[in-house]
Amino acid sequence: SLARKQRRKRLLPLLRRAVDSMVTPRAEVKGALALQLGGTKEAMKLWKEAMSLKPSRAMANKAIMQMTFLARHDLAEAFKEVSVKEGLWRSTTQRPLTYWSSLDKETPFPGAEVDERLPLTAEQFQLRLEEFKDEILQQRLKLAHNPGFSPCAPNSWC
Repeated sequence: SLARKQRRKRLLPLLRRAVDSMVTPRAEVKGALALQLGGTKEAMKLWKEAMSLKPSRAMANKAIMQMTFLARHDLAEAFKEVSVKEGLWRSTTQRPLTYWSSLDKETPFPGAEVDERLPLTAEQFQLRLEEFKDEILQQRLKLAHNPGFSPCAPNSWC
């Protein structure tokens, strides 16, 4: 563990210089480096820089999930707002990796058309459940009972 910390201490400045020297830094590179650094101050700085560089949906989602995991809900909310401003998503409450901007963010899931069919679906389910119960009961009645054979000894509790 001590050797690992020393390696990280030597490697971090090298990686930081490499990322900073990129002509066009990509959000994903900074995000990947931040992910390796865990919850350190340097990682938080890299996440903020990554989110300022037009991140992809996948990278923004990873940044939000990482901040939530680290209990940095303030940064997670800020990253959500940045993502909406960048046009990655329409709402801060929805973060799909596949996004269609034409979908309305106010439409509740699953939608009114499903709500209309719900009573009929519930009724059909209940009828099928009753059929299933009857079928099981009939199968139980058909099972042959042989009083001379039992896997348990007479007068046992098995």
